[in-house]
Amino acid sequence: MVQNHQALKVALAAVQQLPTKLQQQLAEHLLRALQPEKNTVVVSLQRLSQQKQVRLARLMDKHNNGRLSPTEQKALQQLGAEVDQCLLANSQALARALRPELFDERGRPLKRRFQHALQDPTSGELNPNRSMPKGDGKGSCSGGRAGESTGCGEVRVLPSPSNPYRASLSS
Repeated sequence: MVQNHQALKVALAAVQQLPTKLQQQLAEHLLRALQPEKNTVVVSLQRLSQQKQVRLARLMDKHNNGRLSPTEQKALQQLGAEVDQCLLANSQALARALRPELFDERGRPLKRRFQHALQDPTSGELNPNRSMPKGDGKGSCSGGRAGESTGCGEVRVLPSPSNPYRASLSS
């Protein structure tokens, strides 16, 4: 038991020396090995720290009540920009997970494939002019909280110190 604990400490110390991107790839590989289902995808999601979330909520409340100072207005704008960056990064991560054929090996979007997907209604969900069926809750994808079945799979959010949200999508 002590030997296993020591081996784990050595392995974790070695992993901490890796660049963040490689740490993330290793974690995803380990999660996939623990969940060998073919339809399981691991997605890393970003969010503000707890401290920033509290600050943002307070600033938004003050703004709604019309009591925001110019300094606080600037802080609110900066936090809003951080939220926007998180949303963009999360959207891109989900797009890469759900439509990997639209990205190259390095995760960069392939412009021609995106254009084709937008033009071809049979290629997927990206066509903005395509009407989507209304969900009736029976076999269709309907929202759902983390860990709840959505009809399209399951979402599990596993917190970690370096990446507070890690979602595992299974279909």
